[in-house]
Amino acid sequence: MARRVGLIWVLSALLTGALASSPQPLAVKSLNDWLNQVGTGELLLKPTESSAGNSAINGWDSAVHLGAEVDVKVSGPVAAVTLKQSYRNDSPHYVEAIYAYPIAESAAVHYMEVIVGSRRIVGEIREKAQAKAIYQDAKKQGKRAALVEQQRPNLFTSKVANIAPGETIHVELRYTEALAIDGREFSLRLPTTMTSRFHPQESSIKPVEQGPIVPSSAVGQSSHLADITVDIDGGWPIQNIESPSHPFVERSLGRGYRVHMGSSFSDKVAMDQDVVLRWQLDPVASASGAVFSEEYKGEHYALVMLRTPDEMTSGPRMPREVVFVIDTSGSMAGQRMYHAKQALSQAVERLSPDDRFNVVEFNNQHSRLFSSMRSASAINVKQALNWVGRLQGGGGTMMLPAVEDALSVRSDPAYLRQVILITDASVGNEAEILRVVERQRKGARLFTVGIGVSPNSYLLRKAAQVGQGDYVYIASGQEVKARMQRLFAKLENPVLKQLNIDLPEGAEAEVWPNPLPDLYHGRPLYLAMKLDKPIDHLVLKAQTDRLWQQRIALPEPTEATGIHTLWAREKIAAQLDGLRQGKTQEEVRQAVLAVALEHAVMSPYTSFVAVEETPVRPAGEDLKKASVPNRRPVDQAYPKTALGLTQQWYLASLLMLVGLALLVRVRLRA
Repeated sequence: MARRVGLIWVLSALLTGALASSPQPLAVKSLNDWLNQVGTGELLLKPTESSAGNSAINGWDSAVHLGAEVDVKVSGPVAAVTLKQSYRNDSPHYVEAIYAYPIAESAAVHYMEVIVGSRRIVGEIREKAQAKAIYQDAKKQGKRAALVEQQRPNLFTSKVANIAPGETIHVELRYTEALAIDGREFSLRLPTTMTSRFHPQESSIKPVEQGPIVPSSAVGQSSHLADITVDIDGGWPIQNIESPSHPFVERSLGRGYRVHMGSSFSDKVAMDQDVVLRWQLDPVASASGAVFSEEYKGEHYALVMLRTPDEMTSGPRMPREVVFVIDTSGSMAGQRMYHAKQALSQAVERLSPDDRFNVVEFNNQHSRLFSSMRSASAINVKQALNWVGRLQGGGGTMMLPAVEDALSVRSDPAYLRQVILITDASVGNEAEILRVVERQRKGARLFTVGIGVSPNSYLLRKAAQVGQGDYVYIASGQEVKARMQRLFAKLENPVLKQLNIDLPEGAEAEVWPNPLPDLYHGRPLYLAMKLDKPIDHLVLKAQTDRLWQQRIALPEPTEATGIHTLWAREKIAAQLDGLRQGKTQEEVRQAVLAVALEHAVMSPYTSFVAVEETPVRPAGEDLKKASVPNRRPVDQAYPKTALGLTQQWYLASLLMLVGLALLVRVRLRA
């Protein structure tokens, strides 16, 4: 008996030490921390100071989330999205509300409106500090006011002050984005939730931490539901509409289709995974590109889409030197880990004997399969597949050291050097990772494979852009093979690099992105242009194994709204890249402000604010709170990194008490 008690005591101590020492997200300490960790569209209500002690997180709690409406109008490669979320204040008190919601990282958010009862509050774009001051002043005076701020590239927050008892509020955002295109496939992604983000304690970046994320059964059947409709006018004949994420119904609109997510046109879908919708251009559509234009404040803006020339998709094959990096952290446990291993195994099996490779896996720490690069011989490939098959998800997400290690491999000029990162990208130190990729890749090209139904798509796409590679997303096991085949086409075909364009004589334009990105098989070139006059053609020049150029006739432009916001967003993204390239915060801030204010778009330095001049809250009336949890992504097992420090100590203390109780009981019997 004494031996059993001793064993229990040892196990308790070991568990205590393991829980207390394992890398975990920092505890939530403030509203800013909370905003950095929020998940599925949640309304947070700020109580009075007297009631703050009843809240689990320093006086902040969430309100009932009734649902969302998403209306998307697709015209060619451009999507105009209206997102409206509805919340109800069921309490008998006035409230100040804060809601947070992830949206597409490529979106140009250009409009905000809050509807409280019968009143509409339309936002105006202002410098961030100024907007906050206007909002705070109105709130103190008891006026209805609204403030929308960008917290992350793909996360925004809205505050609404002085909401009356019993009122329902609607918060509406409108944004424009360019669709992802791969060959003839067009893809739309609508985020509805997010995976908890791990933040290394030693990082100098402001932490991004998780909020309360619970199983769907905990939120009830009527909450966290979205009504989503997509009208598609492809610009060309389309076919094969599909969704790997949700069932859907469709009907013809003549030139296009209306698609509703769900099993009927009245259905709503649970907000526990990104909504993904894809369609194909009809093979008879042979257009080399498209032009969408808009006049804004007397200026001419255009979004030009050019398709990859077919004759550049074949050529001599160079042997490759590939480092595969796979995320085995806690957020990858379950389905995600299984799909990641499937993808990695396919990639390893695809290697040729004259290729060289290695595999790096990371969670709290990282390790290599081989001490150095190995040839892709049958023996080495088999060893790699066996090693990959034994991988399991668990622990933290220390991505930065693993990426550094993969990029540090000494390159051989006789080989094409590639790094393939397979992950859900659930980290908060994106800026540090991007900085490392930019400074240390030394000719290597970084490709990313997004895993799961709610990946951090901002980091996946931006890392591929900075690493001069490309990206794919895998949301389900049924599409692993098809998605990886698309990636292989990019890895194994020549790339168009050192791109530049020549405009017709006499035409001038400010073009973004600048410099132009390298182009891979199937990817179009997007040009956001501010022109002094319309153009009917341009000359595209590039380098592969030889100099190459092609004169491309442009079709008649299609008039569209929001094109100037896409141009502004591309320019702002380039300006923000300056923070990694040595520019000061103030230099970047001033440059971004000039563009964001001119085009009324959200940015890290601009916010939307709106005030209703008539006070509505009686003097002395308190603000109260309500609560709602967030839906956990449907494919995520309960993460092994999910326990915060407080929960760890509670569990550790409980185990110690159990061990002490058993020890005392045995001694009393003795």
